[in-house]
Amino acid sequence: MAVLIAIPILGGLALIQSAIVSRMPLIQGTADLILVTIIAWALQERIKGYWQWSIIGGGIITFMSALPMGVYIGAYLGATFLARLISRRVWKVPFLGMLAATFLGTLLLNIVAWLSRWLTGVFIPIDQALNLIVIPGILLNLVLAVPVYYVVKDLAAWLYPEEIEV
Repeated sequence: MAVLIAIPILGGLALIQSAIVSRMPLIQGTADLILVTIIAWALQERIKGYWQWSIIGGGIITFMSALPMGVYIGAYLGATFLARLISRRVWKVPFLGMLAATFLGTLLLNIVAWLSRWLTGVFIPIDQALNLIVIPGILLNLVLAVPVYYVVKDLAAWLYPEEIEV
């Protein structure tokens, strides 16, 4: 059921991202609502469908983006892997894990996007990419990480209720 609910949730978030969030850049960097949601979902303990959420979210954003096919899916899968790795290491403070995974996931996504543009012949100098796109995008994603983490935590508790022992 959680995989089926991912399609309307991530689809709605993609609409919000393209219509509202992308219109509020910091310098040239924008927040990635889908990435932050996927990371928050992967950090939840009881859930099982985090890989599917990454593929669904990456597929939705791929159709909305001008980047080559598979860039977002690969970057979102890498961010999910990092989030799961961090959740095993920082299990006492999951919110700290959310901030660390958001930082690393955003950095990974921007590196993959920069490399894909470079391979297709669009060269952006690395210093300009860092100063104008990557660092502002990381800051915006870290600001979004706070409310998104708690909304996704409530959603995961609703979809995967804790079993009560009798």
